[in-house]
Amino acid sequence: MPGSPGKPGLPSFKTGKRQYLLLGLGAIILIMLLFIIIALITSSGKSTTQTLVNIAEEQTELVRVSAIGVKNTRGSDAKSLAVTTNLAMTSSQQQTVALLKKQGHKLSAKQLAFKRDAQTDATLNTAQLNNAFDVAFLQVMQTQLKAYQKDVKQAFDASQNKTEKAILASSYNGINTILVAQTTSSN
Repeated sequence: MPGSPGKPGLPSFKTGKRQYLLLGLGAIILIMLLFIIIALITSSGKSTTQTLVNIAEEQTELVRVSAIGVKNTRGSDAKSLAVTTNLAMTSSQQQTVALLKKQGHKLSAKQLAFKRDAQTDATLNTAQLNNAFDVAFLQVMQTQLKAYQKDVKQAFDASQNKTEKAILASSYNGINTILVAQTTSSN
C-alpha cells in the first residue's frame, strides 16, 4: 500500500503532519480564491462606473445635437425627432448623472462634453448652407441614437446593480421607441 512505511510509492506522513500539510494547502487555496473574487468585484465596479460615464457623455452630445435640431429643423419629422430626443436624453442624463453622483463620481461639464463631435457640427453646418439640414440631421441622429442604444444595451448586460439596470432599461426603451417612431414616420 502506498504511504506505508518501507513500501515504494507516496512518502509516509504521520497523521499530524499530513493534517497540517492539508490544512496549509487548503488555507493557501482559500486565500487565492478570495483575492480572485475581490479583484473581480472591484474591477467590475470600476468598469461599470466608466461605462456609465461614457453613457453620460453620449447623452450630453445627443442633448447638444438635438438642441441644434430643435433650433434649425423645418420639417415635422425632423422637428419631432429633435424635440423628443432632447427631452428623452435630458431626462436620461439627469438619472445617469444622479446615479454616478450617488456612487461617489461627480462629473464636471468638461467631462460630460468629452464626446462633442466637431465632425457632426461641420456636417450640420454644411447641410444648413446647402438647404438640406433636415436630411443631414435625421441621418446624424439615427447614427448617434443607434450607437447610444448599443452602448446602453451593453451596459445593461454588464451591470449587476438593480438601480443601474432600471435606469439603463428605461434609457434603452426610450431610445427604442424614438427609433421605431422615426423609422415608421420615414416610411
